[in-house]
Amino acid sequence: MFVWRLLLIRLATTVNLDSIGIDVLSILCLVCNEVSEDKDHLFVNCEIIVKTWNSIARWIDINCPVFGRVGDGYVSLEWMLYGFQSQKDVVEVILGLMWWMI
Repeated sequence: MFVWRLLLIRLATTVNLDSIGIDVLSILCLVCNEVSEDKDHLFVNCEIIVKTWNSIARWIDINCPVFGRVGDGYVSLEWMLYGFQSQKDVVEVILGLMWWMI
């Protein structure tokens, strides 16, 4: 459910809250406090998150693709793990858990 809402841009990021008229102190990322907190920045592009993605990629022994947007992660996984269904499933679970933890 969480990943579905993330892909549909239905999470309560500060940019989304601000766009529907909810007062927020700042729309900057709560992790790095440098860029607007939209789904792509918060879950893919924030420099702290990129370091985390790289650590996870080393842990599961895959090359970490560069994601531009949240949905790109699944496209990259399809390409990287073509023919390795059991590994793809594990990586998709790790991807979803990482997004949930953020």
